[in-house]
Amino acid sequence: MALVPAIAALVGIGAVELWKSRLQRDAQVAASVILTVSGLWVYYLLGSSDTVIVQWIRPSALMSASVAAVLFGVETSGSHVQKHLTILGLFLAIAFSGPAAYASATVRSSHHGSSPTASSSRVDDDHGKADPRLVELLRNDTSNYRWEVAAIGTQTGAPLQLASNRPVMALGGFGGSRDVNNSMPLPRFQKLVNEKQIDYFVAPKAKSAAAKTEINIWVTSNFTHETFGSTQVYDLARALPPRTEKQ
Repeated sequence: MALVPAIAALVGIGAVELWKSRLQRDAQVAASVILTVSGLWVYYLLGSSDTVIVQWIRPSALMSASVAAVLFGVETSGSHVQKHLTILGLFLAIAFSGPAAYASATVRSSHHGSSPTASSSRVDDDHGKADPRLVELLRNDTSNYRWEVAAIGTQTGAPLQLASNRPVMALGGFGGSRDVNNSMPLPRFQKLVNEKQIDYFVAPKAKSAAAKTEINIWVTSNFTHETFGSTQVYDLARALPPRTEKQ
């Protein structure tokens, strides 16, 4: 995502410079190749959708690209102005066909979570959804804790708070990638737990960077948990029994 603005700028600048040189033979050949590749790429990208409007746009974009490429690549006896206006119109049709198809397919589909995806073929995932059983547990909890749940990252904590209407402590910024160990040192977190200010802890995915934080290691080593779907939730009021050393 970070490269999108740079790529867009490169494409925009390149298109303007190519259009300025449209009377030169080298520019015409380059434009023909670019238009052909663009049409094929749009045709391929839109192939994952089975919606009627997208299936109509696919061959139209490919045909527009082919005609524009041919017009750019061959000499015509007519007016250059008319020819170039035709090419410009076809180019704009190709450029906007993909975004139009994606926008049409996206608005027809429901989305959820913190990172909805614009796509001509929407793929559902559970990221950003709170498990109904966990939400019910939090709603029915009558204990008077300042924070019902602590979670690493607001991407994890926000859906729980919105669904349960209970207070949630989010650690480590939006995605939990910030330095949790410094923003919430373990001794401070332990103090809040001992003071009965936090009831539950939602563990991050086992292989994520958040799983290596001091808080997660301490919680997962010292408290009991229950699994809700693919999420492990630790009860900070129920410590594991002391380990006994084997004789």
